[in-house]
Amino acid sequence: MPNARSPFRPNFSGWPTDEGHRKNPHADIARCGKGRDGPARALFGPVVFGLFCLASFWIWLPPASNSAPANEDGPQDLVTRMAAYEAEIAALIPVTGDRPLFQADRRPIAAPEAPAPPPEAVLVLVGILGDGDERIALVRRSTSEDLFQIEAGGQLGQWTILSVDISSISVSEADGSTFTLRLDG
Repeated sequence: MPNARSPFRPNFSGWPTDEGHRKNPHADIARCGKGRDGPARALFGPVVFGLFCLASFWIWLPPASNSAPANEDGPQDLVTRMAAYEAEIAALIPVTGDRPLFQADRRPIAAPEAPAPPPEAVLVLVGILGDGDERIALVRRSTSEDLFQIEAGGQLGQWTILSVDISSISVSEADGSTFTLRLDG
């Protein structure tokens, strides 16, 4: 077992292991400000605490007033300003009298009505392509400008093209009703 002076023995006492401190455990207090710690380390805690106290005190100080010292016109100026405020308040009283705050008929403005639904699309015949028995109808919806090429038996949305003639088409709707569209001209 190593002896008490061995540098390899752990020191759990918290005191330095050199011989001088073993004889006087309070020697580190006497060494304050000496050696590698220096006076700055000894003063760090009190300086930080003092700065914290100053900052806490500065928060509670009232703001500095940059106004000129009061003269004899000061109270008259205050009276003039108070009269102006009273005049502004008096101007607002009729407005609040016209629309009392706690009357039952004072309600929020009604929300606007829901907009009307968009118009229902109608099938428009634009033209017919082809000759003989093979014809294609050019159609569009009334709500858009997109053109569609549909043969007999084809569908576009709710409509089914039943037949394509030289100048007209027969159309069936989803509910089973049929109608004929003709080319203008």
